[in-house]
Amino acid sequence: MARANNNVSVAGGLNLQRAGILPSLDVYNNVYNIAASNPTALAKNNKIIYPGDPYRSFMFRLIGQSISGDIALDDTEDPAHIHRNLNAHVEKEIIRQWILYGAPLNRRVVSHAMLEEFYSGSGIWSIDPQSPPPAPDPAQGFQIHVGPIFLPAWTGSDQPNLEYMTKYETLLPNGIEINRTEVFLGSSSHHFILYKYNNANTANNAAYGFRPVFFSGVDMVAAYQGSASDILPQGTAFRWQGGTVLNLNPHVINYSSTAITASDIYLNVYTQPYGTASQEMKAQLLPYTSLSIPGSGVEATYETSLYLPFPLPGFPSTMHVWKMSSHTHRLATDFDVWLRNSDGTKGEQIFDAKRWNGVPTCEEIPYDYQHPPSRVFSPFLPLNINPGIIHRAKYINCAGCPTVGWGETSSDEMMITAVLYTESTNGVVFPDPSVCYAQEVGIEPAPTTQNQSLALSFAPNPLNGDQATLQINTPQSSKATLTLFDLHGRAIKTMNNLSLQAGNNQIGFEHPCHKAPILPD
Repeated sequence: MARANNNVSVAGGLNLQRAGILPSLDVYNNVYNIAASNPTALAKNNKIIYPGDPYRSFMFRLIGQSISGDIALDDTEDPAHIHRNLNAHVEKEIIRQWILYGAPLNRRVVSHAMLEEFYSGSGIWSIDPQSPPPAPDPAQGFQIHVGPIFLPAWTGSDQPNLEYMTKYETLLPNGIEINRTEVFLGSSSHHFILYKYNNANTANNAAYGFRPVFFSGVDMVAAYQGSASDILPQGTAFRWQGGTVLNLNPHVINYSSTAITASDIYLNVYTQPYGTASQEMKAQLLPYTSLSIPGSGVEATYETSLYLPFPLPGFPSTMHVWKMSSHTHRLATDFDVWLRNSDGTKGEQIFDAKRWNGVPTCEEIPYDYQHPPSRVFSPFLPLNINPGIIHRAKYINCAGCPTVGWGETSSDEMMITAVLYTESTNGVVFPDPSVCYAQEVGIEPAPTTQNQSLALSFAPNPLNGDQATLQINTPQSSKATLTLFDLHGRAIKTMNNLSLQAGNNQIGFEHPCHKAPILPD
């Protein structure tokens, strides 16, 4: 940035030389949240420093191309090309991180030593920064990039993890409808939830940049626990008014015991003119927060009813559910949902996280808290908020371990039923419903869920590095999901949709775990 510090010949439209009693404060006030003077950058609604968003910060865009593949400068933004070949990656990352954390005055936001170690070759990118997911055509939507978030290697009893919220100003001049969202999460992401502020004053008063989780004043739009593309049913759409401000909620975990990780999230938002859809798609989290899971080593069950005996103003008496899923953390072993009868008893079971696609009558699968199934209902499921639903989750906390309650980190637990719904189905074209595995892939018979002759082994065991070979011997071809646990009962790796052939199968993989024996399940 030294070449921009001459106020006689200002490079890139950035004058970082100031005077006065506090020159640094003078400079800060002239770049923080200030519109870029470059006409091309101004037309893109970029600011010199857009707090919380380096990718709309003209200062970072000028220098960040070499470390962020989703930045493409027009010649009119940097006509002399003087910023494009700067190779000081650590210094660039320090600037990016400072902006991501809200560009605070006179405060370091991340460990510079950790960044230096990462860029020396001791780090893992969750998504290759030079090959980011393609963004929508500008005529069809836009892309939001969150991160990277850096985490040190896993050295203690708990995985390093961070959960933040950060606001994103859409700058939409008019209302718009969202007919599809597409999220790309790296291997170290635990979840990503998209909220929008329901009050302009709350949005305006929210700080820029990464900040602690606080849910007041926001409505959920969608939640993701893995990379996914949600195409909303024809006739439905999320609706965002002009000036909508989003609240982005990433939660990332480092599963590696040897390397620093950098986690990025990319969100593609596809749009259509306001008023195209007949029904607005809405989202709701239905939590049970009174968890207190003892360290007994014995499975504990929590079951509760969720219903509203008295209608709330503005809340529908019937939710027409398109999609249902669940959310827990690593101690959970099962999650089920039933319709609730008017007398408080269980009615029809409508969701089972240990069944294919969450359909209670489908093939059994291992419980995977990181990638729970989502069930699609067609036609939409009419869910009356009175009598409501009953949901149940089961957990095992290791013997002698501290009691675990509700909380946001991976050391805490959660119990949430999540639904996407409309208030009416008029004008909706129903999509295909969730089906069982055999029907989905067109095979008969369906894959078995129990195999008495299944044999599993690791080499080496205990691990002496990140490389391992898993041997699975099975008498018949099948599909399988494999979850690996360490001796503390922690799920440390899940491999989905393994295609196993009759006989011996060898699977090589990189395994980010403690150097201790691991137990296949």
